[in-house]
Amino acid sequence: MKQVLVISPSLGDGCFFYRSLPFAHLEMRKDIQVSIRNGMPDEAQIAASNIVFYQRPYDPNHLAICIAVKKYNRPLWLDFDDDFFSVPTDNPSFEYYGDPQSQKVMAEIISLADVITVTTKALKHRFSCFKK
Repeated sequence: MKQVLVISPSLGDGCFFYRSLPFAHLEMRKDIQVSIRNGMPDEAQIAASNIVFYQRPYDPNHLAICIAVKKYNRPLWLDFDDDFFSVPTDNPSFEYYGDPQSQKVMAEIISLADVITVTTKALKHRFSCFKK
């Protein structure tokens, strides 16, 4: 049986509903099992997965998960719906995404990805700059 691990920062917002929750429909197939998490999966969950989908990873804990995914030689699929590298200073999210260290971590996460999906052509261009 194929295992899909879906990691989302929230299990109740619109991004989760439209970007992560659709994976649950894969379970209609008898050969696919989907696990949806909003916290840190353990290494056993990562090792048991055939692919990992990660919505909006940005911090050192998320980087550790992505490194573990690559350690187990699993494909890493990242999904972004915003440009976290261009958050205005007056935006409350700036404290998470505007810090140079946070941006360095995000760039490293992106460099590990096998697949990146985004919501717009502008984001496609922005995130393609980080791929090796």
